[in-house]
Amino acid sequence: MQSSVEGSGPFTREEESRMYLLQERAQEGGSLTEAESVELSQLKRRYHTFIEEGERLLRANAPAQASGGGTTTAAEGEWRTAATLSRAGKAAYFWGSLMATALPGYVGRVAGVTTDFLHWNWITEHLVLGAIPIVTQIGSSGDHLSQLRAQLDKRQQTLGLVIACLEEEELNGFGMNVIQFAKEEEWRKLVNPHVEYVRVPMADTTANTPLSAVALAVTRMEACVKERKQTVYVHCKAGKGRSWMVMMCYLTTCGGMSFAEAVDLIQQNRVQVNPSQSQRQFASEFPFRFAHSRSLLDSNQAGGCHHNGDHHCHSHEACHHGTADAL
Repeated sequence: MQSSVEGSGPFTREEESRMYLLQERAQEGGSLTEAESVELSQLKRRYHTFIEEGERLLRANAPAQASGGGTTTAAEGEWRTAATLSRAGKAAYFWGSLMATALPGYVGRVAGVTTDFLHWNWITEHLVLGAIPIVTQIGSSGDHLSQLRAQLDKRQQTLGLVIACLEEEELNGFGMNVIQFAKEEEWRKLVNPHVEYVRVPMADTTANTPLSAVALAVTRMEACVKERKQTVYVHCKAGKGRSWMVMMCYLTTCGGMSFAEAVDLIQQNRVQVNPSQSQRQFASEFPFRFAHSRSLLDSNQAGGCHHNGDHHCHSHEACHHGTADAL
Protein backbone atom coordinates (compact mmCIF):
# COMPACT_ATOMS: atom_id res chain seq x y z
CA MET A 1 0.00 0.00 0.00
CA GLN A 2 1.39 3.39 -0.98
CA SER A 3 1.96 6.07 1.62
CA SER A 4 -0.16 9.23 1.49
CA VAL A 5 3.10 11.04 0.79
CA GLU A 6 2.97 9.84 -2.80
CA GLY A 7 1.04 12.30 -4.97
CA SER A 8 1.07 14.47 -8.04
CA GLY A 9 0.45 17.87 -6.43
CA PRO A 10 3.08 20.51 -5.60
CA PHE A 11 5.71 19.62 -3.03
CA THR A 12 4.47 21.58 -0.01
CA ARG A 13 6.36 23.30 2.77
CA GLU A 14 4.91 20.82 5.26
CA GLU A 15 6.40 17.96 3.26
CA GLU A 16 9.76 19.72 3.04
CA SER A 17 9.85 20.35 6.79
CA ARG A 18 9.01 16.71 7.43
CA MET A 19 11.72 15.59 5.00
CA TYR A 20 14.38 17.74 6.71
CA LEU A 21 13.25 16.55 10.16
CA LEU A 22 13.65 12.90 9.18
CA GLN A 23 16.97 13.60 7.43
CA GLU A 24 18.40 15.43 10.45
CA ARG A 25 17.33 12.66 12.80
CA ALA A 26 18.93 10.03 10.57
CA GLN A 27 22.15 12.05 10.14
CA GLU A 28 22.46 12.62 13.89
CA GLY A 29 22.40 8.89 14.57
CA GLY A 30 18.75 8.57 15.44
CA SER A 31 16.96 5.48 14.22
CA LEU A 32 14.01 5.67 11.85
CA THR A 33 11.22 3.16 11.85
CA GLU A 34 10.62 1.19 8.67
CA ALA A 35 7.59 3.36 7.91
CA GLU A 36 9.62 6.54 8.45
CA SER A 37 12.38 5.29 6.17
CA VAL A 38 9.84 4.62 3.43
CA GLU A 39 8.28 8.04 4.04
CA LEU A 40 11.67 9.77 3.78
CA SER A 41 12.43 7.98 0.53
CA GLN A 42 9.09 9.03 -0.93
CA LEU A 43 9.53 12.63 0.21
CA LYS A 44 12.97 12.82 -1.39
CA ARG A 45 11.58 11.42 -4.62
CA ARG A 46 8.72 13.95 -4.64
CA TYR A 47 11.12 16.80 -3.88
CA HIS A 48 13.48 15.92 -6.73
CA THR A 49 10.56 15.39 -9.11
CA PHE A 50 9.20 18.81 -8.17
CA ILE A 51 12.55 20.53 -8.76
CA GLU A 52 13.11 18.67 -12.02
CA GLU A 53 9.69 19.75 -13.27
CA GLY A 54 10.50 23.36 -12.42
CA GLU A 55 13.79 23.08 -14.27
CA ARG A 56 12.02 21.54 -17.26
CA LEU A 57 9.52 24.40 -17.41
CA LEU A 58 12.19 27.08 -17.08
CA ARG A 59 14.98 25.43 -19.05
CA ALA A 60 13.89 27.16 -22.26
CA ASN A 61 15.33 30.38 -20.82
CA ALA A 62 18.69 28.82 -19.91
CA PRO A 63 20.43 29.05 -23.31
CA ALA A 64 19.61 32.74 -23.71
CA GLN A 65 20.79 33.57 -20.21
CA ALA A 66 23.91 31.44 -20.57
CA SER A 67 24.99 33.04 -23.86
CA GLY A 68 25.99 36.55 -22.92
CA GLY A 69 27.94 37.22 -26.11
CA GLY A 70 31.66 36.85 -26.74
CA THR A 71 33.66 33.67 -26.49
CA THR A 72 33.25 31.33 -23.55
CA THR A 73 35.07 28.15 -22.69
CA ALA A 74 33.24 24.86 -22.29
CA ALA A 75 33.78 25.04 -18.53
CA GLU A 76 32.34 28.56 -18.35
CA GLY A 77 29.34 27.48 -20.41
CA GLU A 78 28.71 24.51 -18.15
CA TRP A 79 29.01 26.69 -15.05
CA ARG A 80 26.56 29.27 -16.40
CA THR A 81 24.06 26.62 -17.42
CA ALA A 82 24.33 24.90 -14.03
CA ALA A 83 23.84 28.23 -12.25
CA THR A 84 20.81 29.02 -14.39
CA LEU A 85 19.23 25.63 -13.76
CA SER A 86 19.91 25.90 -10.02
CA ARG A 87 18.17 29.27 -10.00
CA ALA A 88 15.36 27.81 -12.07
CA GLY A 89 14.89 25.07 -9.50
CA LYS A 90 14.75 27.61 -6.67
CA ALA A 91 12.28 29.71 -8.64
CA ALA A 92 10.08 26.70 -9.30
CA TYR A 93 10.13 25.81 -5.62
CA PHE A 94 9.40 29.41 -4.57
CA TRP A 95 6.32 29.74 -6.77
CA GLY A 96 5.15 26.18 -6.28
CA SER A 97 5.42 26.26 -2.50
CA LEU A 98 3.95 29.78 -2.33
CA MET A 99 0.88 28.55 -4.18
CA ALA A 100 0.79 25.40 -2.07
CA THR A 101 0.71 27.43 1.15
CA ALA A 102 -1.16 30.62 0.23
CA LEU A 103 -3.77 29.33 -2.24
CA PRO A 104 -5.46 26.72 0.01
CA GLY A 105 -6.15 29.38 2.64
CA TYR A 106 -7.60 31.77 0.07
CA VAL A 107 -9.81 29.09 -1.50
CA GLY A 108 -10.85 27.85 1.93
CA ARG A 109 -11.96 31.32 3.00
CA VAL A 110 -13.89 31.92 -0.23
CA ALA A 111 -15.60 28.54 0.12
CA GLY A 112 -16.35 29.17 3.79
CA VAL A 113 -14.35 26.13 4.88
CA THR A 114 -11.81 27.99 7.03
CA THR A 115 -11.14 31.48 8.34
CA ASP A 116 -7.81 30.59 9.94
CA PHE A 117 -5.37 30.71 7.02
CA LEU A 118 -5.02 34.47 6.65
CA HIS A 119 -2.17 36.17 4.78
CA TRP A 120 -1.10 37.74 8.10
CA ASN A 121 -2.18 37.60 11.74
CA TRP A 122 -1.88 39.92 14.72
CA ILE A 123 0.19 38.16 17.36
CA THR A 124 0.01 40.98 19.92
CA GLU A 125 -1.34 44.53 19.82
CA HIS A 126 1.73 45.76 17.95
CA LEU A 127 3.18 42.61 16.34
CA VAL A 128 2.02 41.19 13.01
CA LEU A 129 3.33 37.94 11.50
CA GLY A 130 2.57 37.11 7.90
CA ALA A 131 3.47 36.19 4.36
CA ILE A 132 5.05 38.57 1.88
CA PRO A 133 2.30 41.03 0.92
CA ILE A 134 1.15 41.05 -2.69
CA VAL A 135 0.74 44.50 -4.20
CA THR A 136 -1.02 43.28 -7.35
CA GLN A 137 -4.82 43.04 -7.22
CA ILE A 138 -5.91 39.47 -8.06
CA GLY A 139 -9.69 39.17 -8.16
CA SER A 140 -10.86 39.77 -4.61
CA SER A 141 -7.38 39.03 -3.23
CA GLY A 142 -4.06 40.83 -3.39
CA ASP A 143 -3.66 44.57 -2.79
CA HIS A 144 -2.54 43.55 0.68
CA LEU A 145 -0.91 46.81 1.72
CA SER A 146 -4.17 48.72 1.28
CA GLN A 147 -5.92 46.10 3.41
CA LEU A 148 -3.22 46.27 6.08
CA ARG A 149 -3.33 50.07 6.12
CA ALA A 150 -7.11 49.91 6.65
CA GLN A 151 -6.61 47.58 9.62
CA LEU A 152 -3.98 49.91 11.07
CA ASP A 153 -6.29 52.91 10.65
CA LYS A 154 -9.14 51.04 12.35
CA ARG A 155 -6.84 50.22 15.26
CA GLN A 156 -5.49 53.79 15.26
CA GLN A 157 -1.97 52.46 14.86
CA THR A 158 1.06 53.38 12.77
CA LEU A 159 3.29 50.86 11.02
CA GLY A 160 6.78 51.74 12.19
CA LEU A 161 8.90 48.78 11.08
CA VAL A 162 8.97 45.99 8.50
CA ILE A 163 11.28 42.98 8.95
CA ALA A 164 11.72 41.03 5.69
CA CYS A 165 13.24 37.57 6.25
CA LEU A 166 13.89 36.41 2.70
CA GLU A 167 16.39 36.60 -0.11
CA GLU A 168 16.57 39.35 -2.74
CA GLU A 169 15.53 36.99 -5.55
CA GLU A 170 12.39 36.05 -3.65
CA LEU A 171 11.41 39.71 -3.26
CA ASN A 172 11.78 40.03 -7.03
CA GLY A 173 9.78 36.87 -7.71
CA PHE A 174 12.81 35.37 -9.46
CA GLY A 175 12.21 37.78 -12.34
CA MET A 176 8.63 36.64 -12.99
CA ASN A 177 6.54 39.81 -13.01
CA VAL A 178 3.10 38.22 -12.96
CA ILE A 179 2.70 39.23 -9.33
CA GLN A 180 4.38 42.20 -7.65
CA PHE A 181 5.51 41.72 -4.05
CA ALA A 182 5.85 44.50 -1.50
CA LYS A 183 9.38 45.89 -1.32
CA GLU A 184 10.65 48.88 0.62
CA GLU A 185 9.34 51.47 -1.84
CA GLU A 186 5.82 49.98 -1.85
CA TRP A 187 5.66 49.95 1.95
CA ARG A 188 6.65 53.63 2.01
CA LYS A 189 4.34 54.62 -0.82
CA LEU A 190 1.24 52.72 0.27
CA VAL A 191 1.45 52.43 4.07
CA ASN A 192 3.83 54.88 5.76
CA PRO A 193 6.44 57.10 4.05
CA HIS A 194 8.56 56.98 7.21
CA VAL A 195 8.41 53.24 7.90
CA GLU A 196 11.73 51.63 8.81
CA TYR A 197 12.68 48.62 6.68
CA VAL A 198 15.15 45.92 7.75
CA ARG A 199 16.08 42.79 5.83
CA VAL A 200 17.31 39.61 7.50
CA PRO A 201 18.18 37.51 4.43
CA MET A 202 18.09 33.73 4.79
CA ALA A 203 17.24 30.83 2.51
CA ASP A 204 13.85 29.20 2.89
CA THR A 205 13.52 26.51 5.61
CA THR A 206 16.94 27.44 7.06
CA ALA A 207 18.24 29.55 9.94
CA ASN A 208 21.34 30.55 7.98
CA THR A 209 21.73 34.15 9.05
CA PRO A 210 24.19 35.81 11.47
CA LEU A 211 23.23 36.23 15.11
CA SER A 212 24.01 39.94 14.69
CA ALA A 213 21.40 40.27 11.92
CA VAL A 214 18.64 38.83 14.10
CA ALA A 215 19.86 40.81 17.12
CA LEU A 216 19.57 43.99 15.06
CA ALA A 217 16.03 43.09 14.04
CA VAL A 218 15.07 42.37 17.65
CA THR A 219 16.49 45.65 18.97
CA ARG A 220 14.73 47.59 16.20
CA MET A 221 11.49 45.80 17.10
CA GLU A 222 11.99 46.73 20.75
CA ALA A 223 12.47 50.41 19.90
CA CYS A 224 9.44 50.42 17.59
CA VAL A 225 7.04 48.71 19.99
CA LYS A 226 8.18 49.91 23.41
CA GLU A 227 9.44 53.41 22.68
CA ARG A 228 7.51 54.62 19.64
CA LYS A 229 4.39 52.51 20.39
CA GLN A 230 4.19 51.56 16.72
CA THR A 231 3.43 48.31 14.93
CA VAL A 232 5.90 45.82 13.40
CA TYR A 233 5.18 43.55 10.41
CA VAL A 234 7.50 40.52 10.23
CA HIS A 235 7.33 38.40 7.09
CA CYS A 236 9.12 35.80 5.00
CA LYS A 237 7.56 34.06 2.00
CA ALA A 238 4.59 32.33 3.63
CA GLY A 239 4.89 33.59 7.21
CA LYS A 240 5.47 30.11 8.59
CA GLY A 241 9.19 29.55 9.25
CA ARG A 242 11.81 32.28 8.93
CA SER A 243 9.53 35.05 10.18
CA TRP A 244 8.32 32.74 12.98
CA MET A 245 11.95 32.40 14.07
CA VAL A 246 12.54 36.16 14.25
CA MET A 247 9.23 36.74 16.04
CA MET A 248 10.16 34.05 18.56
CA CYS A 249 13.55 35.68 19.13
CA TYR A 250 11.82 38.95 20.04
CA LEU A 251 9.14 37.41 22.25
CA THR A 252 11.64 35.33 24.26
CA THR A 253 13.92 38.31 24.91
CA CYS A 254 12.33 41.75 24.80
CA GLY A 255 8.86 40.21 25.06
CA GLY A 256 9.69 38.53 28.37
CA MET A 257 8.19 35.15 27.44
CA SER A 258 9.45 31.62 27.87
CA PHE A 259 10.01 29.56 24.73
CA ALA A 260 6.88 27.49 25.36
CA GLU A 261 4.75 30.58 26.02
CA ALA A 262 5.92 32.23 22.81
CA VAL A 263 5.31 29.06 20.77
CA ASP A 264 1.76 28.82 22.13
CA LEU A 265 1.01 32.50 21.54
CA ILE A 266 2.06 32.39 17.90
CA GLN A 267 0.37 29.03 17.27
CA GLN A 268 -2.91 30.28 18.72
CA ASN A 269 -2.92 33.33 16.46
CA ARG A 270 -1.36 31.89 13.28
CA VAL A 271 -2.21 28.22 13.11
CA GLN A 272 -0.31 27.47 9.89
CA VAL A 273 3.18 28.21 11.27
CA ASN A 274 5.54 25.32 10.56
CA PRO A 275 9.19 26.10 11.40
CA SER A 276 12.01 23.76 10.48
CA GLN A 277 14.11 22.05 13.13
CA SER A 278 17.02 24.44 12.53
CA GLN A 279 14.73 27.45 12.98
CA ARG A 280 13.36 26.07 16.24
CA GLN A 281 16.89 25.43 17.47
CA PHE A 282 18.05 28.96 16.57
CA ALA A 283 15.06 30.46 18.38
CA SER A 284 15.56 28.30 21.48
CA GLU A 285 19.25 29.26 21.76
CA PHE A 286 18.77 32.93 20.92
CA PRO A 287 17.91 34.34 24.41
CA PHE A 288 21.20 33.16 25.92
CA ARG A 289 23.27 34.25 22.91
CA PHE A 290 21.48 37.60 22.77
CA ALA A 291 21.99 38.27 26.48
CA HIS A 292 25.67 37.39 26.14
CA SER A 293 26.12 39.70 23.15
CA ARG A 294 24.34 42.54 24.94
CA SER A 295 26.57 42.11 27.96
CA LEU A 296 29.68 42.35 25.80
CA LEU A 297 28.36 45.33 23.88
CA ASP A 298 27.31 47.20 27.02
CA SER A 299 30.81 46.81 28.45
CA ASN A 300 32.48 47.80 25.17
CA GLN A 301 30.15 50.70 24.36
CA ALA A 302 29.94 52.34 27.78
CA GLY A 303 30.89 55.63 26.17
CA GLY A 304 27.74 55.76 24.03
CA CYS A 305 27.11 55.16 20.36
CA HIS A 306 26.76 57.04 17.11
CA HIS A 307 23.97 56.34 14.68
CA ASN A 308 23.27 57.78 11.26
CA GLY A 309 19.66 58.81 10.64
CA ASP A 310 16.77 59.67 12.88
CA HIS A 311 16.33 56.32 14.62
CA HIS A 312 16.77 56.12 18.37
CA CYS A 313 19.78 53.99 19.29
CA HIS A 314 20.49 51.93 22.39
CA SER A 315 24.12 51.49 23.37
CA HIS A 316 23.81 47.74 22.85
CA GLU A 317 22.78 48.27 19.21
CA ALA A 318 25.99 49.95 18.10
CA CYS A 319 27.94 46.95 16.89
CA HIS A 320 24.94 45.55 15.02
CA HIS A 321 24.38 48.38 12.54
CA GLY A 322 25.35 47.38 9.04
CA THR A 323 25.48 43.65 9.79
CA ALA A 324 22.00 43.10 8.37
CA ASP A 325 20.76 44.48 5.10
CA ALA A 326 18.98 47.46 6.60
CA LEU A 327 17.53 49.49 3.78
